[in-house]
Amino acid sequence: MKKLNRELRQWEKIYNTVRPQQSLGY
Repeated sequence: MKKLNRELRQWEKIYNTVRPQQSLGY
């Protein structure tokens, strides 16, 4: 479970860097 949580946090980090560009419409 702990490993899954760490992967989820890593994905969240990636998602947060990608999402702002999408919301701007690029």
